[in-house]
This record gives sequence, structure tokens and C-alpha cells, in this order.
Amino acid sequence: MTGYTAGALSLKSPKAIAAARGGMAQYVVQRLLQALFVVWAAFTLSFLLLYALPGNAATQKLQTSSYISQAQYEQLEHYYGLDQPLLTQYVKQLTGILHGDLGISVATGMPVSQLIGNALPQTLGLTLLALLIAITLAFVVSTLATVSRFATVRRICWALPAIGSSIPGFWIGLILLWLFSFSLHIFPGVGDGSFAAMILPAVTLSLRTGSLIAQVLTNSLDKEWHSPYMQTVRTVGYGRLAALFQQALPNASISVMTVIATHIGELLAGTVVVETVFSRNGIGRITQVAVTSQDMAVVQGVVIFTAAVYAGVNLVVDLLYPLVDPRIRNSSRRGRK
Repeated sequence: MTGYTAGALSLKSPKAIAAARGGMAQYVVQRLLQALFVVWAAFTLSFLLLYALPGNAATQKLQTSSYISQAQYEQLEHYYGLDQPLLTQYVKQLTGILHGDLGISVATGMPVSQLIGNALPQTLGLTLLALLIAITLAFVVSTLATVSRFATVRRICWALPAIGSSIPGFWIGLILLWLFSFSLHIFPGVGDGSFAAMILPAVTLSLRTGSLIAQVLTNSLDKEWHSPYMQTVRTVGYGRLAALFQQALPNASISVMTVIATHIGELLAGTVVVETVFSRNGIGRITQVAVTSQDMAVVQGVVIFTAAVYAGVNLVVDLLYPLVDPRIRNSSRRGRK
């Protein structure tokens, strides 16, 4: 089949090849515009919500500091443009973002891009480790739920994802902190100076995402496992694991890619709670401080960064869909004819 397909493609006319490339270019442009729209929408919504809140960072500074006079407060508002009309502030901030300027933190006086850049390595490492743990747990649970010869094991593995997705993350973090740090002294409870200190927060962050991935993957694998073609595959000599890994898993990967892409933003958002519980200096921690102090520039900078990561990951996954599953590429071509 592979040789026949390759031969058929080699016989295509230059016009057909150019049309296929043009269709792919159109697909890329559409997905790129969708990604830009997501970032713009996140910025606009966060701007309106923050503007609607009573007070601002300058007001918060005036209330919590005895050395700021009313005149200094008005100077702060004028310096940061907080005394300007809504539309003026919106256009000014949007223009600055388009030029790569996320603004200045009122609380610290530092550029927001620098604050995010300093916190990014800790959060990025934690998020990637949590994603790796989530995928591994989901893969193990889904495999056992599909091919285990023991009915009890299959039932337990089918139930685990629903239980894991319903438990609050902060509660899991506190339980892990009490058990493995304070009681057993296996892992450090706070700080971000070593890989061992990342284990507990990464596990906490991974459980909900891993449960959601496991739910989708288990359902997809079960559907593939009981499909007619799998019966044929197993009758020609494939073992249970070989049939699962070589046939069922590739066909179930599309739905898993979608879940992973859509939950990248949730992982980043989850760092707000996890980094606070485990006293880690990351983007989640500066977000919590910024929300408390009503530092609008920092909050918006984090929202834009998270939206950009979410949109970027989904864009990459969208572009990988036609490569992973040729049926998507073929259906898009048929739709253009």
C-alpha cells in the first residue's frame, strides 16, 4: 500500500502538486490567524475585567504605604496612564504589546517582560515535568484498562481518571506536602533549588491533566481495540501489546494530541496554586502577587504570555494533524474541490 501510494503521488501533475501546496498554505494561514485572534481576545477581555475592578495598583500603593502622598499618587496615575480614558489606555497598551513592550510593574518598577523572563525557567521546567508525568500516568492507566487480563484491574483503571479529575489540586498538594515532606522527609517541601524540589509540585500539577488525558485515551483505545480491524490484526499473529502499540495507539493519538494542546494553558494556570503552596518563585507566584496588589500590567502580561503559549501549542498541533492522520488532509482537499 505504501509503495502504491508513493507511486501515485509521483504521477501527479505539477498543477496538482501546486494546488496541494496552496491548500496547505491556506490551512497554515487560517490557523495562524486563529492563534492571533486568541491572543488578542485574551488581552481585550483581561483589560476590560481589570479596568472594571475598583481601584488600581496606584490606589493599592497609597492605601498600604504611609510615605505616598495624594500628589505622589496622582503623579503615579499620570505616569502609568491610569488617569486616561478607557479607549486611550486600551490603544496605548495594545500598541506597546505589538512593539514587544508589556509595560512596567507599578509594584516593583521593573519591566513586565523582565519579570516574566526571570520566572519563566522555573515555571517552564515545572510545567514540562508535570506534562511528562501526566502523559506517562495516562498511558499506563489506559493500557491496563484496555489490555489487562484481570477484570478488577480494568475496572479500577477505568475509574481512576474520573476520581483524579475531581480532586482539587491544592488539596492534593497539601496531602503530598504533609506525607512526603513533613512526615517521611523524602522530598523537600518548599523552594526551587533542586530537581527533587520539583517532584511534589509536578505530581500535584500533573494529576488533573493526566486524568483528563487518561479518560480520552482509554475511551479511544477501547473503541479501537473492539473495532473489526483489530480482530483481524490479532488473528494474523499480533500479541496484545503489539496490536495495541502498533495499531490501536497510533489511531487513538489524534484525540490525545487535542487534549494535551487544550490543557497546556490549564497547566500554566495551575502553577498559580502549586507555586504558592510549595513556595516556588515562578510565573504563578508573581501572578498571585500581582492580583493581590492589583498590578494590572503584570496580570495582563501573564495573561498574554499564557494565551500566546496556548495558541502556539494549538497551532503546532493543528499543523501536525494532517501529518499524523492522512484522512484529515484528504478530507480538506475534497472539501476544496
